[in-house]
Amino acid sequence: MSIRSEKVASVIKRSLTMAVSTLAAEKGFGFASISTIQLSKDLSVASIFVNLFTNKNNKKEETIYKFLNILNDNKGRLRSIVAREVQMRSTPDLRFYYDDTLDQMQQVDNLLNKIKTNFPYKENYGDEDVYKND
Repeated sequence: MSIRSEKVASVIKRSLTMAVSTLAAEKGFGFASISTIQLSKDLSVASIFVNLFTNKNNKKEETIYKFLNILNDNKGRLRSIVAREVQMRSTPDLRFYYDDTLDQMQQVDNLLNKIKTNFPYKENYGDEDVYKND
């Protein structure tokens, strides 16, 4: 990513963070944050990756799908917020995606813990006789 696109992504993230978080709280989804923004080479499309932290007992996939639909329904309002903050000829089109990095990290951590409990690591350097007290 070029320096210009990094700067634009930073300004977009700063301008949308509060709006996305407020929208999640108003609609009863808990807490939402923007993790990453990737811009196309011509700066016409902004792919916005969102994390959603909710303590509802609903299915997580269903909750995420509903929240992404709400973001897309409010895309015009969010785009106008970006237009006020970012000084560009044209405001990028906003596309929202769920960032599943935290879920993947949790799965890897669970697998490592499962391996650790099923196969405990035992150090054996082959020189146990040296340390025995005779």
